[in-house]
Amino acid sequence: MKGNFEFRTRKSNRSLWVIECIDPNCSWRLRASKIVPESTKFVIRKYVGVHCCSLLNRNANHRQATYVVIGEQVAPQYVGVEKGPGPKGVQTFARMKLGAQISYYKAWRGRKHAHTLIRGSPEQSFHILPSYFHMLKKLNPGTYLFLAFGVAIRGFRYMRKVVEIDGTFLKGQYREVIGDTDELALISDRAPSIKKAISTVFEKAHHGACAWHVAQNIKNKFKCADIMGSYWSAVNAYRCEDFAGYMTEISHRYPRVAEYLENEVGFEKWSRCHYPGLSLVSPYYTKEYYVLAYGETIYPVGSQSQWDVPNEVATRVVLPREVKERKKGRPKTSRFPSVGEFRKRKNCCGKCGA
Repeated sequence: MKGNFEFRTRKSNRSLWVIECIDPNCSWRLRASKIVPESTKFVIRKYVGVHCCSLLNRNANHRQATYVVIGEQVAPQYVGVEKGPGPKGVQTFARMKLGAQISYYKAWRGRKHAHTLIRGSPEQSFHILPSYFHMLKKLNPGTYLFLAFGVAIRGFRYMRKVVEIDGTFLKGQYREVIGDTDELALISDRAPSIKKAISTVFEKAHHGACAWHVAQNIKNKFKCADIMGSYWSAVNAYRCEDFAGYMTEISHRYPRVAEYLENEVGFEKWSRCHYPGLSLVSPYYTKEYYVLAYGETIYPVGSQSQWDVPNEVATRVVLPREVKERKKGRPKTSRFPSVGEFRKRKNCCGKCGA
């Protein structure tokens, strides 16, 4: 493959495999057969390793460079690491190590196949979930199914009650874990569905708007990126006097932005000094609370071979959700905007597209 020589299969069955160069005039070929009829192992019986075909038959887009082959070759690079190479890294690997030019989509599929080889398929992972959660709860009492460790739940009692939400499900079980108090601050984008869920599940909590989302809306809606310095100073101001000074500066330069921040969003939703759920005089800032928050240990479940799992748990059937095969091409990286969030629109020439 590294020499860009392609081959085709002339004969293939359970006991014999014969391949030859794609050029019929070339003498390169390989013949392999089973050692014995009952065996699953093949042995090479004949091999002619010299190509006499034209250089014009070499092809960097190798037909044997399938995503399966690419995945098997690149799989060792994902062992013992958190992330490993991305699709572009797989493309570079195929070019440098295998001499093959592959598309981004084939590199993406090869990377996915490598993940399956190293970490198992979704079906395999879901199959061991009951046993995994059993061991988690056994070693870490008080742990919930959505992976809220009992240690973290108990430690959260001694932390500032600030939770940032980004596209999760607010169910009743969260109230039991987090607690519904007037000290609780829930920060999210300005999606009405999240606001409604918070008011239903956490009646005493305060809902704030994510300052970063508000900043993006300002830049996209009012085209005033140069005011961002004053905006972030207003966001982080501890004293109302300082906040008023920054807002006066914003109001003089961009009155519509100041009106948007005050009336449409509301000072109490995004600014530190006006937010009702924030107090700087609190036991959460003391050393005693810090020690209590991080005082317990999360115990790992260890190797699967050492698990002690009851048979009724190990035999439970858990299936992954059905996933449609995604379309070819580069995976989508941008998300759909939330309600009230604005996106910058790019104007292009109708003739040349520039």
